Amino acid sequence: MHNGCRRAFTLLEILVVIAIIIILASIALYVGQKVITGSRISQTSTVLVTVSGIQNDYTRETNRMPTDMSDFLTKAMSFPASDKQLRSLPRERLTWSGGNVTGVIDAWGNPLRFFPNTASGGTYYGRGPYFQSAGPDGTYDNSDDIYSFAPQ
Repeated sequence: MHNGCRRAFTLLEILVVIAIIIILASIALYVGQKVITGSRISQTSTVLVTVSGIQNDYTRETNRMPTDMSDFLTKAMSFPASDKQLRSLPRERLTWSGGNVTGVIDAWGNPLRFFPNTASGGTYYGRGPYFQSAGPDGTYDNSDDIYSFAPQ
């Protein structure tokens, strides 16, 4: 027989469940953000390696080092191997003008910086042409920057 009482959750039990859900959601968001950042770093590193390869093809084809990112990318499109590499990049990673690629952007939407043989702002590592991404924080020349080489 029923005694007429229904068992219900107390306010304290409900609050504990809500607190646990909030803690789990916070952990999931933190881990998710780390995964997304890691994926963007990986994407940007791949783009940097590809652009470095294009720069090497350009240097081999022209027998000179590029001095300007836009000019070198536009001219690189005339070389079959370089054009193929450029077109292998996701379209959203390229900036276009008049049908020519004029720049490359990282996974956070920031333009890659290009450093020819001479220092042109930023940190110069005494090496010829290299590329730099501002990294996750979007600010150049700090510890989270990503380079087309491993700085010492």
